[in-house]
Amino acid sequence: MFKNLFKKKQPITAEHIDLKVELKPIGGIHPGAYLSVIYITILLFLFFMLFFLPGIIRNGTRVYFNSFPVKSSVWINGEYAGTTPFRGFLPKGENEVVFRNPGFKEYGEVLKIRGYVFATLFKKPELIINKTLEIYNYTDIFNHALDDFLRWAITSDFHEAYQPEYLISKTVSKFKDGGRGNEYTEQFLEKSYKNITSENLFKDFIRAVFIYRNGNSALLPYDIIDSFLYFAESFSENPALMIHLLTVISSNLINMDDRDSFILAIDNKRMQDFREKDSLLNRGGRPTIRTEIIAGRRFAVIPEGHYFIGSYPQTRSSINSHDLAPTFSNFLGFERFYIAENKVTNREFLDFVNENPSWNRSNIRQLIEKNLVTASYLSHWAGDNNPMPGDMNAPVNNISWHAAQAYSEWLTGKININNLKAVLPDEYMWEVAQRNAGNMLNMMTNVLWAWCSNWFNYADYINPERTFASLSDSSARYNLDGIEKSVRGGSWANRTGEITPFTRASQPPYWCTPFTGFRVALVPENQN
Repeated sequence: MFKNLFKKKQPITAEHIDLKVELKPIGGIHPGAYLSVIYITILLFLFFMLFFLPGIIRNGTRVYFNSFPVKSSVWINGEYAGTTPFRGFLPKGENEVVFRNPGFKEYGEVLKIRGYVFATLFKKPELIINKTLEIYNYTDIFNHALDDFLRWAITSDFHEAYQPEYLISKTVSKFKDGGRGNEYTEQFLEKSYKNITSENLFKDFIRAVFIYRNGNSALLPYDIIDSFLYFAESFSENPALMIHLLTVISSNLINMDDRDSFILAIDNKRMQDFREKDSLLNRGGRPTIRTEIIAGRRFAVIPEGHYFIGSYPQTRSSINSHDLAPTFSNFLGFERFYIAENKVTNREFLDFVNENPSWNRSNIRQLIEKNLVTASYLSHWAGDNNPMPGDMNAPVNNISWHAAQAYSEWLTGKININNLKAVLPDEYMWEVAQRNAGNMLNMMTNVLWAWCSNWFNYADYINPERTFASLSDSSARYNLDGIEKSVRGGSWANRTGEITPFTRASQPPYWCTPFTGFRVALVPENQN
């Protein structure tokens, strides 16, 4: 029965067949005539779609937006349109156009726009809007740039597809004179340099120096020579600048043993004269620290003098430490100040909250919206927003820097001694207090990190930013911000021996953690 299935099939021979299609007339119109009409109609339709319909649907004018500085945002009728320079569109009629850039005066105007219909897809922009924005606030410009730059500084894993922006040089280039003559430009460059953590960021800094030194003009060979002379002079006046640069340069550019030896030689020479002026050495060690009770709190009185900060002498291991920042020392002058023997307790902070209900945990939603705290703010307090009865005298934690700062300002009004104000100590005051009265203050064993007043910089040993330094300290001029505040002292979460008096760390000022509290200091009212 399967015989026919396996039978060889005969080949099929194809025959040539001629097919002829003839169009018939329609309504007596010859095919050639109505085909021509169809083709013309299609062409007219396509012409209309390309040259007229876009203009009818979107009747207005194509515009080229440009500004100085570049990267200004443009808002059209209240909606974001793009960042200069870019090509955009304005509809027919009145349009409100606004240019914005942090630190510059907002520029806005209402433009009456004509509508174009024909060939709008192929036209060049009929209108060019080029605006020069007026500087409104230099600190806003620099702080906005620093905020972005410092976030790049904490990134170490750069590669070809992930490179940092040239934020330092772009910021300086916003000024037609490169920022020359402005009191904040050098502060900005110095603060940027102190937070350089990679060669990529150093390249950006070099470009910024070129722009600054030549006034944002065309770069000439003389400008390059001038910039290198500027570096040489700066390194000579402040050897710590060279030390920081050497710690950033990678091992494939310089022999690490030679580098370490050079750093040690520079730092030892830098410290020679300082050692002779060290107040602790001249006093034969730690002085006898007296205490005073002020506003019901016991304070240690730290005498005026000149003190080292940081670890000294340096070693190869300290140079190659993987801590958050190098620990090279510096030498600072201090006027007398007072520092609380203990951190602020839950009971003491409750007194502040009772008089300042905006800082009550029940108001946490508003505090979070203002970026002053996180959701864990005072989360260890009981359900009625009060400390647990047994924790009243324990150090308060889950406190943000902003909350600690508000407490200090409140405490100033409670002090009855003239010319004293309560502050968060900067980390240099903290370290000097530790060197003078460490055992009395228990600063390293009080279970919580302590908020400090100053912004954290990776290489602050170059020029420490003294928030409450002596009035004669020129570095107390700083007005630029950062992204994290310094904390000192360690907490119960750190292993024994892991934290030294020189260990530096930092946190965003709105963070609230169970590892961080604060203590207050008292300084003369005219220090700021």
